[in-house]
Amino acid sequence: MELASAAGGLTGQGWVQIGELALALLLSALIGLEREIRQKSAGLRTHTLVGFASALIMLVSKYGFADV
Repeated sequence: MELASAAGGLTGQGWVQIGELALALLLSALIGLEREIRQKSAGLRTHTLVGFASALIMLVSKYGFADV
């Protein structure tokens, strides 16, 4: 019973964070696409991965360690 009420009170687990991750994915993909069009190194895949991973790490560091 206590676990269920504690899980309901957790922050950082919702549609807002999924939206933030989707926005990071979209914006970093746009940067990568622009670089791919200009035939620069580190194109679409690289920028998409780095942008999404950095946004995910920031969300984990913001909400993942609240009890520390």
